[in-house]
Amino acid sequence: MGPGKSKLKHTPSRQKGEAAFSMYWFMLPAVLGFLIYANTLGHQWCLDDYSLIIDNWVTKQGWEGIPVHFTHDYRYGYWNTVGDLYRPLSPVMFATEWAIFGNNPFPGHLINVLLYSSICFLFGLALYRWTRGAVFAMIAALLFTVHPVHTEVVANIKSRDELLAMFFLLLTWLLWQRLQHHQPKILILGLALITYTLALFSKESAVTFLPLLPLSMYAFRTKPAAKDYWLTLLFLIPTGLFLVTRRLILGDVKGLEGVSILDNVLRGATVSSTVLATAIRHIGEYIQVLVVPGPLVSDKGWNQIPLVGFGSPGVLISLIVILVGTVSIYWFWNSRKRLIFGMAWFVCTISLAANLLFLIGTSYGERLLFLPSAGFVIVVAALIRWRDAGTNPTWPGWLRKPIGIGFVGLLVLFSALTIWRNPAWYNSYTLYATDIMQSPESVKLRYHYALETGKKATEIKDASARNVLLTEALTDLEKVITAHRTYWEAYGTAGLYAYRKGDREKAMTYYQKATELNPKAAIAWSNMGIIYAERGELDQAQVVYEKAVAADTRFVDAWMNLGAIKAQKGDFSGAIDAFSKGLDYDPENPRLLMMLGSAYRDSGQPELGQPYLDKAGRLKG
Repeated sequence: MGPGKSKLKHTPSRQKGEAAFSMYWFMLPAVLGFLIYANTLGHQWCLDDYSLIIDNWVTKQGWEGIPVHFTHDYRYGYWNTVGDLYRPLSPVMFATEWAIFGNNPFPGHLINVLLYSSICFLFGLALYRWTRGAVFAMIAALLFTVHPVHTEVVANIKSRDELLAMFFLLLTWLLWQRLQHHQPKILILGLALITYTLALFSKESAVTFLPLLPLSMYAFRTKPAAKDYWLTLLFLIPTGLFLVTRRLILGDVKGLEGVSILDNVLRGATVSSTVLATAIRHIGEYIQVLVVPGPLVSDKGWNQIPLVGFGSPGVLISLIVILVGTVSIYWFWNSRKRLIFGMAWFVCTISLAANLLFLIGTSYGERLLFLPSAGFVIVVAALIRWRDAGTNPTWPGWLRKPIGIGFVGLLVLFSALTIWRNPAWYNSYTLYATDIMQSPESVKLRYHYALETGKKATEIKDASARNVLLTEALTDLEKVITAHRTYWEAYGTAGLYAYRKGDREKAMTYYQKATELNPKAAIAWSNMGIIYAERGELDQAQVVYEKAVAADTRFVDAWMNLGAIKAQKGDFSGAIDAFSKGLDYDPENPRLLMMLGSAYRDSGQPELGQPYLDKAGRLKG
């Protein structure tokens, strides 16, 4: 064998059935993926779309916001504190889409569906390239495509980070396969390093895919050379680059400090054994929803899944499943490599989300199963093909066999479940109204359901019908407060809805409790100011508005209200300063521009105010 020639060979030789297989068949999962999510294209903004897009002042700057997203944490532009996530690629895409399309969710949904369709194609193609098993690859690709657990990732625009990470990881995996057989190797390796870097900058959990690169060589290649294993160490370079960049951007932030029990139930555990037992039970929940995908729900937080000990039946069942999986990996390590590779894929990619290595920002999320679910379907495909091991059926000839017919039935069922689940993600109200039925004990879910019920009330013109919804929202908020006495956001929202019902005194009581629990509750301070202003207590209104902007310097409404109070008191210089600071964060706000222009005019400087008034007129017109 001459220099530069690969010593690697395909594990199985291509037999008649394989030779007849056309890779164009992988367009089937791509088309199917688009079709089953086509009913999401008309959806609105939902859930975390608000913090990343619709209420994010950086994203809404469009082109100007792109460099800001690269140099700040994931949710910068919405939160007032430094976050612990650095995923710049999806926020950059959101800023670009906002610059081109504005406040229009359709492009975001379309991009998500197209990305998912591409992922389904790439997944099947990559599996076939590595294994040369046409039936095996098609089974896994089609099952992955229709699995209902993916609805959160595709239907929620915010989950672009999950889609981008897997898209770039699959490209990396394909390039890694081609590296073993094609020239020039330097070019292919360079492209693989670039796509892996893009995956990391899409979502940090992409790092869990790294062990699968050498493992795929062991599982699907005959006697790979040692130097090819060592080559995987080059992927530590982009990994280090990402970690250094993340540290430079975020500093020494510790994400756990900002995580409450409402986001991760494990934060409420006082004994390490309880943390471990509950985390193990959550793994069982994840496996269960992969095997039997229902009922699907966006949140199973505290106290829907309570803290448990090792005596819990759910923990014991989860331990048995984990033990069986561990024994299987050991027992079949050299004989059933497809099966073992699928198990390894699942274990590696779920490792960060499992809350076993360290606690993360959530204890449950269907989106966290997106990448691990690919390992699950590989296991399923390996088990299905185990039954007819040694045979080499053609595709789609395999579908005419009894097991193939049963598989088609499963695809139809899962497709129907996916299409049926998608409408729940139409907007935040439909999601919470649907999911509260499946997760009634989740305090966070009930709070957000009440929040959206109150928002829906503002869309109703009839006063009596509006008050019915506000009363319903307040009833749910009282349940939340009873369950979680220190949930300051619930008090603040209850104050807002009591105010909208006309009960100012009750609203003020709620606001005071919210600010007592959290002195940085900017929105509660600001809403208190409205009540003081209505009473004519302008000095007290100014005090609470100043507390609001001190708590959140990016709170545009508070700057606007503070400026209005100062203008009422004749302090036009102070009003101009407040309005100007608000414009720093929302330069296209016509109301704020009008107020600033008027403040200049009323202060005797109409020539300075006229440009702002003109711009406000253009934006309104």
